[in-house]
Amino acid sequence: MKKKIIFSNYDDRRNPYYGGGGAIAVHEVAGRLAEDFEVTVITGRYPGSKDEIIDNVIYVRIGPSWTGPKLSQLIFSLLLPFEVFFRKFDFWIESFTPPF
Repeated sequence: MKKKIIFSNYDDRRNPYYGGGGAIAVHEVAGRLAEDFEVTVITGRYPGSKDEIIDNVIYVRIGPSWTGPKLSQLIFSLLLPFEVFFRKFDFWIESFTPPF
């Protein structure tokens, strides 16, 4: 059984509001780790987003998709502790969301 690694990062490379370099970096690292680990990236939800597997990395979106980028970041931050509590993982990497 593979060890489980979780990344949490509000941004996602497909996020129409941001889709920045941090999201690309998280995906690149997660993709490399996915060769040896079960890797999940938890991001904020945005219009048209869905949970999916990209390059062997499991993407889970949380929060509403209709609140816009700033409020969605706040809601993402409020929901993240529940994800920590309910998910099973061996290692969690937090990619801190910048001030909004």
